[in-house]
Amino acid sequence: TTSLEPQCQCTCVEQNITLEEKLNNIKKELFVNKSTLSSRRRKLISAGDKRTSAKQIGLIGATFLGVFLFMFISGDLLNVLIFVYKNVFVKIFRIKYDKMESK
Repeated sequence: TTSLEPQCQCTCVEQNITLEEKLNNIKKELFVNKSTLSSRRRKLISAGDKRTSAKQIGLIGATFLGVFLFMFISGDLLNVLIFVYKNVFVKIFRIKYDKMESK
């Protein structure tokens, strides 16, 4: 005759967990938040460079950008000054001059 008792005589607690549940539990245990890793933080911070050649190259680059920006703005600035002179100063002085002549 066959008995319905479990064949395992050990006192261990048997859990009914599927393979998928085991994998999910392992994934949860091994999960690491990537934003807190030191490698992620180091990637976002630039290291200082005290070499004089690096400083000189940076200074040349900044000077080049400054000169280019000045040339770009000065071309527009000249047009703005001409517009202001023609439309504002000429009209103001003409109005004042006309008022002075009428007196």
